[in-house]
Amino acid sequence: MPRVRELPHRARHGDLRILRGLPADERLLARTLRLFRALKDYYKGRPWWDWPEETRSYAKAQSSGLRSELKQAVATHAFSQYLFFGQWRRVRATAARRGLQIIGDIPIFVAMDSADAWSAPHLFELDESTGRALAVAGVPPDYFAKDGQLWGNPLYRWDVHAADSFAWWQARMRAAFELYDVVRIDHFRGFADYWRFRIRPRPPGKASGCQAPASLVQVDPARISGREDHRGGSRRAFALGAKAAA
Repeated sequence: MPRVRELPHRARHGDLRILRGLPADERLLARTLRLFRALKDYYKGRPWWDWPEETRSYAKAQSSGLRSELKQAVATHAFSQYLFFGQWRRVRATAARRGLQIIGDIPIFVAMDSADAWSAPHLFELDESTGRALAVAGVPPDYFAKDGQLWGNPLYRWDVHAADSFAWWQARMRAAFELYDVVRIDHFRGFADYWRFRIRPRPPGKASGCQAPASLVQVDPARISGREDHRGGSRRAFALGAKAAA
């Protein structure tokens, strides 16, 4: 992106209105990501769990004195987001006028060294004192990989997600539907069961199969509908909730 680091001063002159106009979920994700990226640059690419205690989570970084020091770097990432969202809205508007829908793909798991894990560590199987993963995703040996696969993604604390009606997942899906007309979760079956590799306090061993409490998640057909949006196209609404006990 040419000369983007010289441009964020435009943020002080009203050019970033498109970011303020984003839905609340997407606005929070964008704000979290730009602070994460600024800190990532500041710490020379080190993973967030190796950062000093004062910035090892979004909540702590919010009150860190370093946040003011990185104000310009955060503005640079904000301007990059402004360019992306503005251009993407035009792409979607053009597609809608031509009767096209855009399919987006999001993974069932997030990366360990991500703004997702950094900003909400309580939602993942992480060590509370170090931030490191206690267990990660993968699959045992099978026809496709005789040694199995250790993906390294942090696993969800599904009980914590269930306690607040899967608010994080609902926000993630709402944000995805602001970008796409149809969203595919890869792999959706992770809501029902998954493989868990415990890596602390011992090295990775055999995988154990686990059932996700989120197997209680359901899509409520009564709350699925199509509606016209600001681009002139339609998008699919959704609902996540817990099934009533039998």
